[in-house]
Amino acid sequence: MLRLVVLFEKREIFTYLFIGGGAFIIDASILEYLINFFNVSPQVARFFSAMAGVLFIWIFNRTINFSIKQKIKFSEVIRIATSQSAIFLFNYIIFVLLFNFFGVYPLLSLVIATSVSMVVNFLMLKLYVFK
Repeated sequence: MLRLVVLFEKREIFTYLFIGGGAFIIDASILEYLINFFNVSPQVARFFSAMAGVLFIWIFNRTINFSIKQKIKFSEVIRIATSQSAIFLFNYIIFVLLFNFFGVYPLLSLVIATSVSMVVNFLMLKLYVFK
């Protein structure tokens, strides 16, 4: 139990949630903008909105949350690309299932999919990307 307390520092969790909230606002805004102003399908719009969110998460978690000061290494780029691709796939499957099969509005589908994938994403960032 003590290992879990050390592994998940309160500051990291709160900062992660704050940064994730910013990424969510970017993601949701782009999703709604592409759907409503450019008539892009929600499935395609989700891909582009997610990429913007991933870039935001990487930059701010790297510099603020996990305090990485070194130059970006190629190995880190590979780790962020693989981990976020896996998280995106997980998140996207939930999003598409909710939207396509249950008729849930795209923004609500995004909220649910993001909420489900947040814990897995934090673990990937902490234990794999910024180890």
